Amino acid sequence: ENVAAFVKEASDVPGLSQIHVQLTTAVGKTKKVVYKADYSREKDTNDFKKINDREQDVEKKGGKG
Repeated sequence: ENVAAFVKEASDVPGLSQIHVQLTTAVGKTKKVVYKADYSREKDTNDFKKINDREQDVEKKGGKG
């Protein structure tokens, strides 16, 4: 719900054609991506459409990410 509301508000930003959302949990240096979604539109007057949406169980250890 919050992501959908954010995308709707972002529709007012001129020149914005893509939005990438990633939710990550972190414990110490272990990071886990739990959700990713991408939205796209061709013109400023179009609504954003979700082009992919996935929940993941991916871990990254150490480093920046």
